[in-house]
Formats: sequence, C-alpha cells, structure tokens
Amino acid sequence: MSKFFLILLTIIFVIVPLFGSYISNSFLKDFKFNSEPVHSFVETIGTFSALLIAGIILWFRKYRNMSAAYFWIASGILGGGVLAGFHACVHPGIDFVWLYSCSTLAGGFLFMFSWLPEYLSEKIGNRIPILILVASIVFSILSIGFKSSLPSMVKSGEFTPTARGLNIVGGVLYLLASIKLLLLYRNSKAFDEILFCFFSLFLGIAGILFEFSKLWDAGWWLWHFIRLLGYILALGYAIHVLNQLDTKTRDEEKKNKQNLISLKEIIDFLSGIIKEIELFSKQILFTSEKILNFSNNLSQGSSQQANSLTRINRTIEELSLQVKSNLNNSTGIHELAKKSEKSSSQGNSQMKELNRTMSHIIEGADEIKKIINFIGTISSQTNMLALNADIESSKVGQKGAGFAVVANEVRELSNKSKQSSKNITIAVENILEKIEHANDFLKHTSEHLQSITSGTQELGKIADDMSSIVERQSQSYQEIISGLKQIEEIVQLNSESAQEFSTESKNMNSQAFKLKDLLENGKLKLEEYKMNT
Repeated sequence: MSKFFLILLTIIFVIVPLFGSYISNSFLKDFKFNSEPVHSFVETIGTFSALLIAGIILWFRKYRNMSAAYFWIASGILGGGVLAGFHACVHPGIDFVWLYSCSTLAGGFLFMFSWLPEYLSEKIGNRIPILILVASIVFSILSIGFKSSLPSMVKSGEFTPTARGLNIVGGVLYLLASIKLLLLYRNSKAFDEILFCFFSLFLGIAGILFEFSKLWDAGWWLWHFIRLLGYILALGYAIHVLNQLDTKTRDEEKKNKQNLISLKEIIDFLSGIIKEIELFSKQILFTSEKILNFSNNLSQGSSQQANSLTRINRTIEELSLQVKSNLNNSTGIHELAKKSEKSSSQGNSQMKELNRTMSHIIEGADEIKKIINFIGTISSQTNMLALNADIESSKVGQKGAGFAVVANEVRELSNKSKQSSKNITIAVENILEKIEHANDFLKHTSEHLQSITSGTQELGKIADDMSSIVERQSQSYQEIISGLKQIEEIVQLNSESAQEFSTESKNMNSQAFKLKDLLENGKLKLEEYKMNT
C-alpha cells in the first residue's frame, strides 16, 4: 500500500467525523430527513458488502496468507451485516433500533476475539462464521416476531440509555479490535490488515457517534454515512481481490493455452523418448537375462569354491595335526639322540679305559714271558748241573749213589720245569695272541664307537634342524589355515553376495518386464491424449 493512500484514509477518518459533527451540531440542528427508502438503500449496501467481504475473506484467507484472526473478522462482518440487513427491512420502531444496536454490539464483540492466540483461532475459528450466520438470522427473526418483548429503544424521539449503551460498547470494541489489526499490519505490511483496521475504526466511530444523534437528524445520517464509508472501503477491497482473481484467471488462461501448446510439444517429445526408452528397455531386458544367467553361474561357482575351500581347509588341518605329531616325534628323536650321544660317549670312554687295561695286560704277559724264559734258562742250567752231579756221583761210586738219586730227581724236576715253562710259554703266547687279537678288536670297536658318537652328534644336530623345520612348518601350516579361513569367509561372503546379486537380477528382470508393459501402456495413453487434444 502506498503512503499517499494511507495518509488519505487517515485524513478521511479524522476529518469526516469531526467536520460532520461540527456541521450537524452548528448548522443542521433542526435538520430532519425521514426517508426510509434512502435508509434501507444505505443499509442494504452495507449488508451486501458485508456478505461479499466475509465470503471473500473466508474463501481467500489461505490463498492470501491471512492470519487466523480473520475468522473472527469475517464472523463479525457476517453477524453485523445480517442484523443490519434485517434492520433495513423493518419500519422504525423498537425492533428497528434494537436490530441496529445489536448489529454494532455483535460486530464489535466478534472483532475483539481477533486478540485470541493464533493457534487457538486456527483450531476453533473455522467453525465460527457459519454458526454466527445462522445465529444472526435466527436472532433477527425472533426479534421481529417478539418485538413487544424487546426493551424500549426510542422515547419521545430520543434514543434510550439501552440503545446508546449497546452502540457505545460496540463502538469501543471495534476501536480496540482496530489496534490488533494495526499490530498485524506492523508485522506483515499487508494491504488487508490496514484496510480492515480503518474499517473497524469507521464502524467504531459510528457506534460512538450514535450517542450524539437522534432519529432521522443530521447526526443520525452522519454515522450512517461513516458506516457506509467503512463498507465502501471494504467493498473496494472485495473488488480489488476479485479483480486480482480475474487478472489471475486471465493470466492462467493464457498460461493454460501456452501450457497446452507446450503440452502437445511435450507429448510429442515424450512419445519420441518413450520409443527410445522402449528400445532401451528391450536392451535392458536382454542384458538383465544375461546378468541373471551370469549371476546364477556365479552363485553356483561361489558355492563350489566354498565347498572346495572347506575340504582343503580340512585337509590342511589334518596335515597340521600330522606336523604337530612329527614335531612331537622329532622332539623325542632329539632327546633319544642326546641320550645315545651320551651313552656312546660313555662307551667310548670305557673302551679307551679297556684298551689301556689290555695294554697293561700285554705288558704283564711280556713280563711273564720273560720270567718263564728266565725259568727255562734256570731249568736248563739246573739240568746241566744235575747231569754234572750225576757224572760226578758215578765217579764216586757207592758213596755218591744218594747224591745221584738227588741229582736224578733234580734233573727230572728240571725237565718238568722246563716242559712246564715251555707249556706256560706256549699258553702265554696263545694268550698274548688272543690279547693282541682282542686289542685289535677293541681298537676297531673303539673306532666304531667313535664313529657312532660322531654319527650320534650329527644325528642330534639333524634332529635339532628337523625340530626347527617341523616347528616352522607347523607355524606355516597355522598361517595357511588362518589364511584359508579368511579366504573361506571371503568366498562365503562372495557366495552370499552372488545369491543377493542373483535375487536382484531376478528383480531387475521382473522390473524390466514391468517397464516394458508400462511403456506400452504410456505410449497408448499418449496417443489417445494426443488424438483427443
């Protein structure tokens, strides 16, 4: 809204009541214009305007983003307009002034409800206008039908306190409601709020000026004129809204024509696209069938891989158990090799000791042989001495007979000793020969034991190496088993993914068939729509 129009409304609102009151009280004190047709015409215009404005408010409230307070504004305009319309239809009397006064009071009272919170007005406000319309009609009919029961409103050409009080209260309520509308305008700067603010001000001033008027005098016509200005202002709003609607309708018609042309072009374009999509959908269908076959093969291959890996995993686990058993056996072999090495070392030491003992025995046998030889020498000498003694005894004769016997015994003993020493010598030589043979055997045995000891040591080293190798093999098998388990999990995931892929491929194939059917139906509908348009 322009500032000029706002200033103009303010000037009219201030000047008309003040200037009109001054003129009517200063120059038109005795003015009387008793014309029911003119009065009825003015009130009818107000009633028509009220019904039109209320309908426009309720119809276009959401379209124009109006506050929920306008439920109460529309209800006040409806209630006041209906009561004023029935007021215009009756002859001057009790019900004549009563209906007008109630119109002012009801309108101001309902306008005051615009102060309610927005959420509460939004919740209950949409039911109020129709209730007020029905209640106003029923109230007006009852007032006309039972006018004898109504309070006195006019006495000796003067309005009674009841009539004045109803109008003043209604006017004050209108003025208070205008403050709410002014606050709404301050927030939104919308044309609607300031327009209905002035409408409320005009009706409020008219209600207050009722106090200073008499039936048919200049003051009476002044507040009627002010009310009429308010309704004309509101009627201008209605015309403005309808004009906007008409302009919008024409614009929409033009736009619809353009849209229709564009729609035909779009239909042609869509027809071409649908043909392309139809070809593409056939390719998708063909591809989806290939993908479906591939996914089925992939799923089967993944399942076979999973089974093969499971078998390999079992075999590797069995090998791992065998490696663990070999590790235990190699540990046992290692221990046995150490024991054998120890035993062979001890045997070798004992053989060396035995060899030294045999050497000492040979040396002793050599000494015995020397002693025996010495004894043989002594026996030979003894035999020679016995022989000499025997010779000498024979020379002596009978005197030497006893000595000859002794010499003979000595010679026999010497011969036996000599023979014994020969036998001992032969025995000792045999023993020496056997000892030498045993010594040679012991040397060979010692050499074999030395070889066994060396072999046992080599066997220990080999057992150590074998134990290390088997242990490394065990670790390698464990790593292989762990890797195979990971591969098995991956293959399992691949198998599940392949199954999901197979399922999705089936869905894709199904969707491709649906797309084909949908495109065929869309193509037929577009052709039908194109023929109809």
